[in-house]
Amino acid sequence: MPGRSELLSMALIALFFWAATAPASGASTKEVLEGLTIEPHERWTTGAVKGWSAGDCIPFRFTVENGGSSSETASFRLAFDHRRDGVIGIVAFESFNIPAGDVAGPYFEGSEGYYLWNVTVPARTDYVLLWCARTSEEAGRWPGASMHVNAKNGGSRDVPIMTKDLGDPRPPCMIIGPGSVCEDGPVATFSYADDPTDLEFAWTLSSSNGEMGLWTESSIEIDWSRYPFGRYLLTLDVYKVRGGVLTKIESCHRDVLYVESPAASIEMVD
Repeated sequence: MPGRSELLSMALIALFFWAATAPASGASTKEVLEGLTIEPHERWTTGAVKGWSAGDCIPFRFTVENGGSSSETASFRLAFDHRRDGVIGIVAFESFNIPAGDVAGPYFEGSEGYYLWNVTVPARTDYVLLWCARTSEEAGRWPGASMHVNAKNGGSRDVPIMTKDLGDPRPPCMIIGPGSVCEDGPVATFSYADDPTDLEFAWTLSSSNGEMGLWTESSIEIDWSRYPFGRYLLTLDVYKVRGGVLTKIESCHRDVLYVESPAASIEMVD
């Protein structure tokens, strides 16, 4: 019968062989991080992203391929350069399209922000996580290609944004329509001023009492008789699908005053 020292040696040998043959977590997965560049033409790339304007939300995708025979569980850190010398680069991520699991964040550490994608990828399955990175309107002040989005899970996958090529912030969109409406003619039309092709819209009407209406067409008709007299803010957010990500590309506002009929303030005097 083997002694205690022999049993310990046998256990250590067994542990060594188990460790040498057991698969590491994520050993059968392959990860790819890509950004959507629009210059010289629109395509997904693992290289530098070009052609966007400061303030744009730049689409990214992170693909996880599990070619193994068992599921893999991981927590992927999706990070971005947030601040440099007091200048905001990427504000945050938006418009996540999550195939499985959950995304938590944002979290901030020093100059970096990040999210965590916690997911289990079944055997022989590919998952693609989509989102966009919202740049600030001062992002063009970052030097060269110093602004990055990266994914970390042991190794690092990194996509730079060519900040030196970022155009000036896009001018605010325009709303066509009246600035004041009278109860004598309370129905008024408001329209997006540019070409609405391939765009999606979200109009909201709000006042000091809160949000009061929502419309999704490029041109809307509002019957103001439904609302009390006063000042209102009409807001239009414009969206476009790029790279499979629905991103907000513009936002504009119009102040509207809804008033009583002028005749209501006239008194007849004999």
